[in-house]
Amino acid sequence: TLPRVLTEKNLTPVNQPSVEPTENFDPKKAFSYKARFEVQPEIENVKYEGFELFKPKVEVPDDAIDKELEALRQRNAALKAPEPARAAKKGDVVTIDFTLSVEGKEIKDGGGQGVQLELGSGQALPEIDAALDGKSLSDELKVEHTFAADHPRDDFRAKKGEFEIKVADIKERVPPALDDEFAKDIGFDTLIALRADVHTKLEKAFKDRAETAVAEQIVQKLNDQNPCDV
Repeated sequence: TLPRVLTEKNLTPVNQPSVEPTENFDPKKAFSYKARFEVQPEIENVKYEGFELFKPKVEVPDDAIDKELEALRQRNAALKAPEPARAAKKGDVVTIDFTLSVEGKEIKDGGGQGVQLELGSGQALPEIDAALDGKSLSDELKVEHTFAADHPRDDFRAKKGEFEIKVADIKERVPPALDDEFAKDIGFDTLIALRADVHTKLEKAFKDRAETAVAEQIVQKLNDQNPCDV
């Protein structure tokens, strides 16, 4: 009956109505109920003219283009073994083999072989990330970690675990040179064409950001000039 009554009364709830039956409710008998909800306010004279708005300038600085090009280089970096060989450091991709024991009992499905981790990226537990920093190929290490009390696995909650880890491989990211060859590899004839494409995309992003800034100001101004209670 509620949708029918809302139509008859020409009411549009803006939240889910809370329906409460009257006292002594008996599902076998006729009954009445109350529906509580919020509605849009009626505003007779909306003030919407004369607002002073600020629209950010749409200018793409050269350093923004350079930053985007550098991000492209990093995304297309090759993984290569450091020459000469060295210890792992932040930014390297380290491949590990590991087992996990919880309170002295090895967890059969808790280990892994050939697992790749980028140091410093937050992919691994902080204790493991810190322990791998400075380790060399074939190094073996043990890392302790106390699992959270709300861990998804019941048998891990608030318990101490020990990881036995072996460093199987160390690779560093080697980004390509920023030249015409790099531009061709990602679908452009020249570096100039790639730079122009980046400029166009950034310019559109800046314009969208400027339009959003204006829209947000309009909403705020309307709220300020037309106070009302829902």
